[in-house]
Amino acid sequence: MVRRLKKDVLSQLPSKRKIVIPLEIENRKEYDYVERVFIQWYREKGKEVDDNAELLQKIEVLRKLALDGKLPKTLEFIIDTYENRRKLVVFAHHKYYSEPI
Repeated sequence: MVRRLKKDVLSQLPSKRKIVIPLEIENRKEYDYVERVFIQWYREKGKEVDDNAELLQKIEVLRKLALDGKLPKTLEFIIDTYENRRKLVVFAHHKYYSEPI
């Protein structure tokens, strides 16, 4: 990787394009079920929870399910882009752990 400053290469860069590709998650039934359970829990106990760690842990389960549901189509898109020799920069906010931490 070569690190260069944007000001040094700005004239060489093409115009920035941002394309958002909506993906339907493949595990929709599982996600919807866990979401309903979470909403029910939050309505009953969430506002009384003193430690935000429990709330964040439950939200992280939903994020993990969303990642699992989108990952196959995302990888398919990235591989297709690579095989067709098109340039691509991917930004993501999910972290995938194969085992619980």
